[in-house]
Amino acid sequence: MQKEQIFRLIDEKTMHLPRYVELYVDYKRTDNRAKPNTLLSYLYDYERFFGWLVAEGYYKGPVKTIPLSILEELKREDIQYFQNYLERYTNIEKRSSRNRMMSSLKSLFHHLSQIAEDELGDPLLKRNVMAKIELKNSKPSAKAQADSLKGRVFKSSEEISDFIQFVEELYPKTVTESHEKEPVKKRLLHYYNLNKERDTALLALILGSGLRIFETVMLDIGDIDWIERGVRVERKGKEGKSLIHMSDTAKEYLERYLAIREERYRISSKEKAVFLSLPTGPNNKTGRLTKRAAQEMVLKYTKWYGKQLSVHNLRHSFATVHWAENHDVFGLQSQLGHNDPQTTQRYALIFDDTLREQIDKMDKKKSESE
Repeated sequence: MQKEQIFRLIDEKTMHLPRYVELYVDYKRTDNRAKPNTLLSYLYDYERFFGWLVAEGYYKGPVKTIPLSILEELKREDIQYFQNYLERYTNIEKRSSRNRMMSSLKSLFHHLSQIAEDELGDPLLKRNVMAKIELKNSKPSAKAQADSLKGRVFKSSEEISDFIQFVEELYPKTVTESHEKEPVKKRLLHYYNLNKERDTALLALILGSGLRIFETVMLDIGDIDWIERGVRVERKGKEGKSLIHMSDTAKEYLERYLAIREERYRISSKEKAVFLSLPTGPNNKTGRLTKRAAQEMVLKYTKWYGKQLSVHNLRHSFATVHWAENHDVFGLQSQLGHNDPQTTQRYALIFDDTLREQIDKMDKKKSESE
């Protein structure tokens, strides 16, 4: 989703929420205190929460007119009731997702009670019930995260090269020799031939830089720095754009794709988006490749390769190989845009065989003593 669409959705949703939520959104927009995607996610959470207040009879009237006094009167048990509602009656099953929603509410309540003021200089919200709510830690340990990643990443530069080579050369043969019906094969090969250069460039870029999928599809031509061999992207929690380096292989495939981009996708030199979709719709118009389309493309190729990975697994693969070859946690942290080095350290644990070696020593001593 492009920024213009996100801002439009933010405006639409804010219109149906209380005025104090609009003030909070305006505050967060000032000086980029929150990214547009984050704000939109908050508004989805507020829609659910305020809708719940009305549905449960805390307020008899439209959501738009819920006064601050209703928030001030909420008790700790009411918020726990809401948490139980999220767990039992919605599709928010993961604790991490519920924690995210509660965090967005804590942010709103904190703003209203600690930052926003009325005309007399008093806090808009006199009592903040969310300050009493503790979020249970839902984040698994670094070791647990590493163990879960072991089977879902490429763990060497050779594996990454094999996958890229498969997409570039072996995918057509694999599809042709498959048991799929002929119309399916023809459709797969048709779109492969049209998008081959784009697809290999996108895959090689993520595997050669660790970019997030949103950062990748939002790249503009002007974001590419050929001299520094990198791309400039907006990182969460950081002002301005950061230079993210890419591998020689990624640069090579990106150059190949850009050489055919204008003619293949029927665009003018004024088109800014790097990765494009084929002309579609009644106007036969080309547009920026969407995040969803890119995700589906990655799943398609990895499935045919025989190791189905998500697009985020490709980012994990870059990080895993980078660590294996460099053992530089701070350099990797900067490349990935992690705020916490502990998040980055999980990649080191994928190759941590210390425990296994200790167990092997135990077995060896046991056999020697028998």
